Amino acid sequence: MKILFVLFFSLFITTAGWSAPFGFLPGVENRDNPNSPALLLRKIVDGKPVCAEVRNFRKDDTRTDEDYLEMLRRNYQAWFDYALKTVEESGREQEFEDILPALRTQIAVRKDCDTPDILLVILKAKEIAKACHSSVAVACVDNTSVPYKLYFAPKKGLVSLALGGNGVILSHELGHTLGFSDQYRYGRINSSGVYHTPDSSKGIMSSAKLGRSFSCDEADGLINLLDVGVYGNARGGKQGWRSFCANRAYKYVQGRPSSNAKYAVEVELPNVVVRTFDKAGELQNTQYFPDAKDYDFDIQTVFTAEEKDKSGRLLYGTSPRGEEMYCSYVYERKRCVAVKGSANVALLEEYAPAKNIQIISLAYSAPNNKSIWLRGFITKDEKLLVYKSHEALFEFDFSTGALVIKKQQVLTKNASSAEKEPQTVQEVLLQRKAQQAKEQALREYVGKKLLVFYERYIADTLPDDQAAKDFAPY
Repeated sequence: MKILFVLFFSLFITTAGWSAPFGFLPGVENRDNPNSPALLLRKIVDGKPVCAEVRNFRKDDTRTDEDYLEMLRRNYQAWFDYALKTVEESGREQEFEDILPALRTQIAVRKDCDTPDILLVILKAKEIAKACHSSVAVACVDNTSVPYKLYFAPKKGLVSLALGGNGVILSHELGHTLGFSDQYRYGRINSSGVYHTPDSSKGIMSSAKLGRSFSCDEADGLINLLDVGVYGNARGGKQGWRSFCANRAYKYVQGRPSSNAKYAVEVELPNVVVRTFDKAGELQNTQYFPDAKDYDFDIQTVFTAEEKDKSGRLLYGTSPRGEEMYCSYVYERKRCVAVKGSANVALLEEYAPAKNIQIISLAYSAPNNKSIWLRGFITKDEKLLVYKSHEALFEFDFSTGALVIKKQQVLTKNASSAEKEPQTVQEVLLQRKAQQAKEQALREYVGKKLLVFYERYIADTLPDDQAAKDFAPY
């Protein structure tokens, strides 16, 4: 089975509501990965300068490239200075003695490097909305590109003040280049399934606006990020260490809150990875499940819950066919993997990327080393179902009631099995009729699959006023 769905989350500034203290981008703990989100952080604490290239498309801008390089340096430095100040003011220097040299790092940002770490693109307000795919964006960073692309539209006067100032905006975006994920609602679903916190917060990764600044959460986060992403350190051993924030019921064990769920399900191509933690929060087991080959997964399968979380949600379950399912829940995202033996046979994803938007995806194995991808896109005003395989792409729109073939692959035959070109009108008609029969059979097959997918995975998750009573896509 090929994992057919990939999650793309734009990292842009927003003024969303409820948020969490900190989360890491997936993969920060993989120190052997040359593309790790914590790669630049490792370079910084190793005493090397951050290399930046500035491209300014604002002709009326009075700032120089050196001014922008200094803005980058100052806002990178703010992360380290605040964490160091927090440790010193708490009187816990001895507890964090090993990491103090890293927190005392003096950041250097320079240009004219052979290979820049960051490409800072200065744009006008109208252009930033297009670059960041958001009408409310002031800045955003593409942390999947090499080098990082940081798009920025500096503000002035009261507008800048209302947004928290250009410094707060940059500190938020530079946090992504260190390995931090967004922590505002909906944006936080791009957080690591392992390294994220459950509490509400008003920290700088939650939102960049008036009144927001570095908090104890950023101090917690940077120390854990250094331990996990740079040094591979399990601070405090089995007992972990307590947060700098007051009234936190959990401790950090191996860089994650001890209160987090037992399982973490993540996609690390080419595998789906399941990590298991004990009650104290220590990692007990890591299982890698590659795609199954030639397995016929039944999407009507019901898994019996063997383990549940405090909310009654399935954590681990089994099916009558001996399949196992592991589930993890990170903010507005649910991810479950069904496995058989040492391979994954299905991957279910449910998440809410924005208010009033729900996406449900199911990628699963089919015979002959094929795979099928089903997706439901649900908003307040629209419901759309998608079927995708190597053969075809179908869409069913509830508003029209039409099941439409968006794309169909034409399978070529080798010379020995090639059909003869029709020589007569009758042969042409017969061939066309046969093709229409194949398309109709495929349409009926797809319609049945979408019906089962909707009833099994979507209908029960919708409010009564959004559920479709008469769904017949074929």
